[in-house]
Amino acid sequence: MDEHWFDDKRLIPIEQPKLKFLSCCIDQIVERARDTLDSTPHEIRRWLRSPLGTEPDQRPFKVPQERPTVRRYVGYWKQFTFYCFRTGLLDNDVREEVYGIRFTEEQMELISTIWTMLAGYNDDEFHQRYDEDEDEDIDDDDDDEEEWYDCLDGELNQWSASNNGNEDMENGIEDNERGVDSRIHQTEDDDPSEENRSGEANHVLLRISENLFKLFISIITQRFHQGEELHSPLIHFSSVLGIRIDKSGFREPYNYTTFLAGLLWISRLLVLDYALPKKAYKALGWLSRSAYEDHGLRFEEIRRTCLVRGCYGPVSYLLSLLGYGKVLTKIHGRPGEILWDDDGLGFQIRDIYMRLPQFQEFVSEVVKSARNVMHDQLFFGIRPPPIMLGDLRDRIANGDPGYSIIDQVCQTGSERGGHRFMLELMMVSADGSQRLMDEEGRWDLPKCKTYLNSKKRFLQLLMLGIRYYSDCISDSSYVYHRGNAC
Repeated sequence: MDEHWFDDKRLIPIEQPKLKFLSCCIDQIVERARDTLDSTPHEIRRWLRSPLGTEPDQRPFKVPQERPTVRRYVGYWKQFTFYCFRTGLLDNDVREEVYGIRFTEEQMELISTIWTMLAGYNDDEFHQRYDEDEDEDIDDDDDDEEEWYDCLDGELNQWSASNNGNEDMENGIEDNERGVDSRIHQTEDDDPSEENRSGEANHVLLRISENLFKLFISIITQRFHQGEELHSPLIHFSSVLGIRIDKSGFREPYNYTTFLAGLLWISRLLVLDYALPKKAYKALGWLSRSAYEDHGLRFEEIRRTCLVRGCYGPVSYLLSLLGYGKVLTKIHGRPGEILWDDDGLGFQIRDIYMRLPQFQEFVSEVVKSARNVMHDQLFFGIRPPPIMLGDLRDRIANGDPGYSIIDQVCQTGSERGGHRFMLELMMVSADGSQRLMDEEGRWDLPKCKTYLNSKKRFLQLLMLGIRYYSDCISDSSYVYHRGNAC
């Protein structure tokens, strides 16, 4: 085989600015759809969540509680979008022979139209502003409420790198696929030409976003006239997500169903905004929900053709695949995260290898770090008042209004009460550079934000210390069997 055969059939490269612009458009589409979801009645959201054609779900469709989950789902959809453009711009014969993905005539026309619009727009200033927004959003992500094991990743990586010289643990798709907002900042000092360029950027962003949304709806609502169409864009990409390039194999069901759940969540969200949009799509000529007298009837006309089992569309296939994956997960269980040595005294988590004595030292360092954060940052380096825990009596059966064990803490810890002690620290006792309030009682917002971040860090370390200190025992066989059970 000619060694240059694959060179001629690789995915079409897309310049980074255009990828960022597409990413910005997707963020705008999702944000608009979420605004529609927030204003959608409870009953319609129950039907939206249901995979059945004749019965609503008991719970309504909603945004996941954890913000990282939404970012991850949007990240999957961005990967899907980029893949569609890179394959859609290939020659038809090459695309069919090498990748096997097939687009309808309408989808190909939309891809070509959007690409032409992207090629004709090159505003460096927009990309510069977008980069600034991206940096700010990444900083904001640090303030999100993360799972406690995210803190473990950071602590374990930092500790292991300083002791063993190992590289950081791979963080997976979630950290690499952060969603970013589509804000375009304007300042009061902008001159008229700046405002014109910004207005042009917004106009182009709107046109491309609406055409991109139309492409998404065409893909999600695609009907298979002759049964399953495994080469359709959404089903084809769901198969691509099942491949693990790093191990030249396939993902296990437990890990793969996360991708399917993300694609299904975005699909439902977009179809809702297509059926009952809060605002009209002016560039497409699509009316808002106010144009429909019966919202339930309008929604059911769309939902039953593309969002339920047996609808002869890609969502039906993904629902079936997700259900099968859950069944396999129950049978085979969750894949293990820890690989133990034969002697039970050493283990490996991803790229981190550690012996039990080192793990015990790691736990001690976590507890020490929590103590340092509490003393140096939360108490401003000042020793807190003593609280005699043995003198506290928690009367669980006491149902009197306003009763709290905190009343006893105030009496045993400080004559003036714990909250007064902390306010005095913030205003008087702490060093001037650390005080959160000035002499007039006004809060220093940057210092307050730093303090709250320190509090969050302390709570994460505290939970880690409580969780692992109790398990840090010398009986290696116990830990070994415990690890296998996990």
